[in-house]
Amino acid sequence: MELDDLLTRAAPRVAPRTDELLAELRAMARAAEPVSRRRRRVAVAGVVAAALLGTGVAAATGAGPLPGGWLTTSHGSQCRFEYFAVTPREVFPDGNPFTAEQQQAVADEANAWLASFDFDSIDEGQAIQEWQVAEAAARSGVAPDERQPKLHGDELEVQALNYAVWQRLAAHLTAAGLDPDAIDIGMGSRCD
Repeated sequence: MELDDLLTRAAPRVAPRTDELLAELRAMARAAEPVSRRRRRVAVAGVVAAALLGTGVAAATGAGPLPGGWLTTSHGSQCRFEYFAVTPREVFPDGNPFTAEQQQAVADEANAWLASFDFDSIDEGQAIQEWQVAEAAARSGVAPDERQPKLHGDELEVQALNYAVWQRLAAHLTAAGLDPDAIDIGMGSRCD
């Protein structure tokens, strides 16, 4: 038996693209939301990205693929990245400052922007520099033994791209009079 045949037979099954799957993924994202409100709530992206990309599902709805694109890293990896916005089911410490309608309006605008955004317009070198400045600022306020490790290689390049997309989306929402904190953004990537 050929190696390709063995690999094909050993590959995980791909979940069918259904509305029920999307609802389950959104519920999982909401359940994973931390209790405390953070300025940029994107940590849930890891759980959602694993569900979306790990199973090979590439649709937010039955209508088509999630917004995103491809990145070839300086190490030659081909990385697919995808994004979506959802309304959080978060417990805000001081009460939810947003109505359900406000949250849905921000999520709708964010998803429309993501669907029309030209991901190739991001200058990867500049994105890495901006991420490294933000990373250094975040690490400086934490005791050395509690700091997250600095990102390198493909992880650095993918995270820099994610950060650049978030910065542009947040600026767009703010310019439109919408609060980016009203939503959660799922950012997932998979490199081969």
